Amino acid sequence: MGKRELLLIVAFAVVGVVVYQVTAPAPPAGSRQVTVGGILEKMRRSVRGNRASAELTTTQGQAIDAAVTDVRLRLRSATLIIEGEDRADVAVEMLVWSNGFDDAEAQSLAKQTVLKLDPTGTSLIATLEFPEPGSQRATVTMKIPSRLRIRIDGSGPATVSNVSGVEMAAARGTTSISRVPGAVSGVHRGGDLALNHIGSIKLTTQSSDVTIVTVKDLAMTIRGGEVRAEGVTGVIELESTQADLTLEKLEGTSSPVRVNANGGTVTIRGLSTEARIDGRNTGIDVAMDRAAPLAIYNEGNQGIEFTPPPGGYKLDALVRDGRLTPPEALTKLGLTPTATDDNKEVRAAGAIAGGGPTITLRATRGDIVLKARGL
Repeated sequence: MGKRELLLIVAFAVVGVVVYQVTAPAPPAGSRQVTVGGILEKMRRSVRGNRASAELTTTQGQAIDAAVTDVRLRLRSATLIIEGEDRADVAVEMLVWSNGFDDAEAQSLAKQTVLKLDPTGTSLIATLEFPEPGSQRATVTMKIPSRLRIRIDGSGPATVSNVSGVEMAAARGTTSISRVPGAVSGVHRGGDLALNHIGSIKLTTQSSDVTIVTVKDLAMTIRGGEVRAEGVTGVIELESTQADLTLEKLEGTSSPVRVNANGGTVTIRGLSTEARIDGRNTGIDVAMDRAAPLAIYNEGNQGIEFTPPPGGYKLDALVRDGRLTPPEALTKLGLTPTATDDNKEVRAAGAIAGGGPTITLRATRGDIVLKARGL
């Protein structure tokens, strides 16, 4: 196609638009009229894009009635920083970044990003409204009375500290929660989750990397990802699928430990209380610091690695279609393994150092490895 033909096509298109504008019926009241200038402006915007940007910081406050018990945050993808203090009101600072076609538009769109605080019954509901044009990002810092609970209904990265409790409704991304004397509950998906000095935890996580330091009761359903916890002092109940679990520094734990794992790994260091661990195709490694009733059952070729406690206990270890090893460890414990005629099962059982709580180990299609302390 030559230049002449291209110019004719453009000319016909322009004429067609002009004829349409002249002959078209009047638009409804309040609607936007399509004009040649508007079309050209949209074309120019499409080519140039939103090249300008602006930042705007706003502040606001809200008195809190004594009947209010929780703050519900519906802030979409905003970054959250929530700090509990000894105060009777809520103070908010919001930093908004917006792009736009030019500086004036970017600044206008930043101003149109609004955080609303709505007291409703026993809740204070915070919502964030973004304008449709352009793209905006917001960082919201809230200082609230520490007596209040927090509910996060979806957000970007969040940092919460010194509040009475936290509920996460499908939270995503990097999240840090600390100094919460009550419960932290809900759902977290993807990203890092750090929990520090918490009263109790009841969570479902999916593909999250979770770090827990100092908590009383811990209950989690874990799908993928990793969980590392230390300093748990109460009940531990974990259900995991294809996740890596590590529990350490459990000398303060006095309640039973219950772990049910399918795939992944389970590593426990410093176990000194009653526990039951069930695994399927799971690598299980447990070290005891003090004798207590313990049962470990594992199916699959991952097997069990076990470091016995000091002092007296009774050991009952049985392997089906696997090995009970190493021989020198059994000899040191004074145990003589016995096998069935077809060598499908190998068992070693007896009292160690005068006996005590019973430790039961069962592995099917995997080995049981007895490890020396300190390894």
